[in-house]
Amino acid sequence: MDYGAPVGFRLAVRHPERVQALVIQNGNAYDEGLDNDFWEPIKAYWENRNAVNQGLDNDFWKNVKAAYNQPQMSNDDALRFLVTLGATQWQYTNGVRDAEVISPDNWHVTQRLLDRPGNEAIQLQLFYDYGSNPPLYPSWQEYLRTASTGFGRDTAETLARAGHHVFASMRDPTVKNRAHAEALQAQGIEVVELDVTDTQSVDRAVTAVAVKAGRIDVLINNAGVLSAGVSEAFTDQQVTALFDVNVIGLHRVTRAVLPIFRRQHDGLIINISTILGRVTFPFFGIYGASKFAVEALTDSLRYEVSQLGVDVTLVQPSAYPTPLYASATQPADAARVAAYGAVGEIPGAMFQQFATMLSAPDAPDPHDIAEAVAKLIDTPKGDRPARTVVGNSYGADTVNDATEPVQASTVEALGLAHLATIPSALPRSA
Repeated sequence: MDYGAPVGFRLAVRHPERVQALVIQNGNAYDEGLDNDFWEPIKAYWENRNAVNQGLDNDFWKNVKAAYNQPQMSNDDALRFLVTLGATQWQYTNGVRDAEVISPDNWHVTQRLLDRPGNEAIQLQLFYDYGSNPPLYPSWQEYLRTASTGFGRDTAETLARAGHHVFASMRDPTVKNRAHAEALQAQGIEVVELDVTDTQSVDRAVTAVAVKAGRIDVLINNAGVLSAGVSEAFTDQQVTALFDVNVIGLHRVTRAVLPIFRRQHDGLIINISTILGRVTFPFFGIYGASKFAVEALTDSLRYEVSQLGVDVTLVQPSAYPTPLYASATQPADAARVAAYGAVGEIPGAMFQQFATMLSAPDAPDPHDIAEAVAKLIDTPKGDRPARTVVGNSYGADTVNDATEPVQASTVEALGLAHLATIPSALPRSA
């Protein structure tokens, strides 16, 4: 149960591709909006629905207690005051320069609706349920600040500032992402329309870039969607859609660019993976499976194109405050989630913990990924690491170190050790 604005924010961050605009009146998305006397007993109510006199010692609530002759008022009773005629009138007149110009019909009509049978209990539940929203504020703020967003946008801007000729791809740059496209263009970044789930869209975009620039030197595969929840509760369609972006989409774009790299005998592919392609978090299994696939595909591709002068590497970010978490796909089969009982509630608690961690003053800086990408581009061909962990590795770096010699010996046993090295002398086209 929730109010209109939070519902809109939740829908927008979960499915940003489906939202063209948000029309919101008095919707809050910042902690500062709750930092006043009015909200103090409500915040205490979130912590304990049986609280008594918590947050009620400021002037506003002292007046309420005095009016009710209850020096020790329960928070429950205090919030009941908020659905009375006096409180409704206050909401219309508080802060107004001349309250006389406001017709009393406004608060009387509103109060008739509030006085409907059973509505008081509904309003109290709404007050309580709103407590689930503040932990989501950082993701809402990120949605409002950025799009075609997160690692991709920051990386494009960072590389452009370093002097690179950058093409940023996004879906629908003329309507849904128009503001973001224009912001990138204002920095000298060229924008191309590309949907990684559409082969024709990918081919058109790559051709347009090649024609405009004359060549392509670096491909950064960054598109991705996140899923989190009880694995059994994801439908076949949900899993297929996720793999279509995270794995097949990456392959589509790579396949479109590789003929150009082969002709040039030169090129760099940087695949943005995650530490969850190396270690597993419970309830992130579907997403992790797609990233394990990206790891395998990248390894194989690195060997396959090395003799053609093309380098392939991976970046493995940890958890960072980006829209990826806010827009994570949740299981569609609610009945199967419910069948797990308390275990099915763990993903929600994990997300709340992540939200708190990623909104803290010492939260990791997403710019770390852009810096890592820029460093890989600047590193000479043949000297780039196969994988670069960025942020808290949760043991992914240990897995990388342990598997590297095993992988090398496997390739050597196949008689293909030479594929691990890019030849130093290859023709390079202009």
